[in-house]
Amino acid sequence: MTDSHQSQYDPGCSPITRQSGCTWTSGASGVWTVTGQRYKPTPDEIHDLVSRNEETAPTTPGWSLTDLRLAMGRYGMTFIDRTGTGWEGVKAERALERYVVLQGDSDQFPAGCSGTFEGLHCIGIHPKTKAERGVVWWWVNDPICPAGRWERETILRRYASKLWTTIRFGSFTQPVPQSWRVAIPRAETIYLFTVTNGVITGARKTVTGEAVNRACSKPHRYRWPSHLARSLVKLDNDGAYVNAKYAYEVNP
Repeated sequence: MTDSHQSQYDPGCSPITRQSGCTWTSGASGVWTVTGQRYKPTPDEIHDLVSRNEETAPTTPGWSLTDLRLAMGRYGMTFIDRTGTGWEGVKAERALERYVVLQGDSDQFPAGCSGTFEGLHCIGIHPKTKAERGVVWWWVNDPICPAGRWERETILRRYASKLWTTIRFGSFTQPVPQSWRVAIPRAETIYLFTVTNGVITGARKTVTGEAVNRACSKPHRYRWPSHLARSLVKLDNDGAYVNAKYAYEVNP
């Protein structure tokens, strides 16, 4: 999946988006992400969905999550303000593969592009997670950064808790689609499996003439009528199944 990151400093963004557009820019990144980029509004297009006199605090810069919820509803997306459910609420939404919009105090980011700004802020958080040497990292879309990046969960919690102890955040109810591909070398001997009603009903050995790199389904275990189950992925377009050992998940 191509990174669905939006920056409030992207070429063409209006002065108001550049100055105080972190919340609606995070909303734009969220729409791109949860629709698999079928819909790609700009930050300014999201901002234009709510007039100044409709904002919850029109005399202050930026948007509240209530403002973002109104804009998302007008765009046709369901976004829920989940403020007050704490950090466990954030983790629960991500566990459901949902995209989170999280407000906080940006002075908690120690370095990098996020560290160039100190003040009240808003970022988007993808459900993608990784762990390295006991440290948990989440994929984030920080509007002041030029691209998405990994950030430690502990830092994100500090960022959010400093603004509001019970956490100001919301989430899209539509889950983020997963994206998988298979990479099979040239001249590799593989089996093409046939699956009928969730059961493996056949397998044909073949040799790849050219290297294969194709979109596929998420790995799933299918059973044989009289054999152990096998983890397979389904290739896009032709309906064939291959061994899931060739599959990899595409980063956000």
